Formats: sequence, C-alpha cells, structure tokens
Amino acid sequence: MNFKKKLAGYQIYGNLPTIQIIIIVNYTLRQFYQKVKRAYAGFAELSEIIDIIDLFRTQCPICHANDCASFLCFYYRPVVDEKGKYYPDFPVPRFVCKKKGKTQTINHRTFSLLHYHLIPYSQYSLPLVSHLLRLHHCDGKTVSAIEKYLDHLSCQGESESYYQLSDSGILAFKARFLNAIVKILASGYYPLLSAKLAKTDQTSLRIKILLDFFLDFMCQKVSPPIRGPCALSYDFYMAGGSYLRNALFLFGTPSQFRKITNKQETGK
Repeated sequence: MNFKKKLAGYQIYGNLPTIQIIIIVNYTLRQFYQKVKRAYAGFAELSEIIDIIDLFRTQCPICHANDCASFLCFYYRPVVDEKGKYYPDFPVPRFVCKKKGKTQTINHRTFSLLHYHLIPYSQYSLPLVSHLLRLHHCDGKTVSAIEKYLDHLSCQGESESYYQLSDSGILAFKARFLNAIVKILASGYYPLLSAKLAKTDQTSLRIKILLDFFLDFMCQKVSPPIRGPCALSYDFYMAGGSYLRNALFLFGTPSQFRKITNKQETGK
C-alpha cells in the first residue's frame, strides 16, 4: 500500500473549515455527562468543566477571525463509555461562527467539541474499543468470553446497560484500528512504532503492536501528561496542527472530511 499517497488523499482537503474538534477534558465520559446534566449548562457552566475560555479567541475554526466563535448549545448522541455503560443522550458542545472572517469557504456555521475519548460517528468510546480489542487480540478471548465479561460488568453494577457484542462488532473495531495504522505509517510521526508495523502485513499482529504501544505511550503535549490510546489519539491530532490546521483524527473521520473520504473510497 502506498501510505504517502493515502495521506496525500486526506491532506488535499485540509483547507476545509473545521467542523469537529478534539479537546482534552479532565473528566471521564460518565463524570462529564453528570456534570453537564447537573449544571445544565450554558457557556459559564461549560467553562468550569472545560478550560475553554480562550480556546478560539485567536482563530475561529471556520472563518479564522479573532473573537468570533461563541457557544451555541449542546447536541446529543449515543455513547458507550469505557465501562460499557450506554448513554442515549450524551451532550456534545456546539459553537457557532459569527462570520467575522473573510476566509470562510462554505456556508457551514457551527462546529462541535469532541471529548478525547470519543470517535466521530461511533457510539463506542475509544477506551472501550481498545480494551475489547486487547481482550481479543492480546489475551485470546473469544467474542463469547467478551460478552460474558460485559455481562459481569452489568451484574456488578458497573454498567446499567451495555451493547451486545458480535463478530461484526469486533470486525468494525479492527477496521478502525487498521485505518489508524495507515495514518501512522503515512504520517511519519512515530518512527519506532512505524518500523515495527512495517515488518509485518499480518492484521492481528499489527493491531497487537499498536495496542502494546499504547501501554507506555505518554502524550506530553498537555499538562499533566496523559497516557494510553486516547493520549496517542490526541498526540497525533496535535502533531498534525490541531484545529488550527484542520488536522486528521487518528481514529474515525470527522465531518469536515467525511463526504470527501466517502467519495475517495467509492470512486465517485
């Protein structure tokens, strides 16, 4: 596979206005949900949960003007957190561009902030996906055994509800990780990891290499540093220039790239 060509296919659309942005939140998904629901929540309350006051003062993600973007509302999406708990109405903050800038290229006016545990267009959180793949690929657990593990969480009260895992679910998780591996190899950001990945074409082994890399990986681009799969996801995003350069997400495809990527994959 020509990884540099693949990366170029993404980067050619890097001038699109940013619509989804990854942010660090110092709370788990459950804690964030509870705080927003308890506060319910305008900009002042949101600023106490997320350090967001000055985030877009220097550049609006859509039109690039100063002091433009402002908090609009929350929208709600289904999310399954790292404990397997299902939220039908997880809140995602949405902001609006007031069109102060002169460089806006489309009529889209809003953008959203995704907790760094979330994956665009997926209800399953990255910590959960990573953990279940580790059970499958590193610990050798069957899908049936993983289902029993989730059932145990529910019986212990860790999860009030959880999704039913299937073979197709595991395949979908694997596909997300394999796509992330393509981006890692194309980017050149992590040469030691890339060297290990390039030594094999075996799918399961590549996924295991990435899962093992998570264990010791620490993102130093935030204070205090963060560790694990979400840390690598955020580090990759920041290495690409974050929202200031409309960077790629390591896991999933944000709205600003989604239609274009679909066209690439279908050839239309």
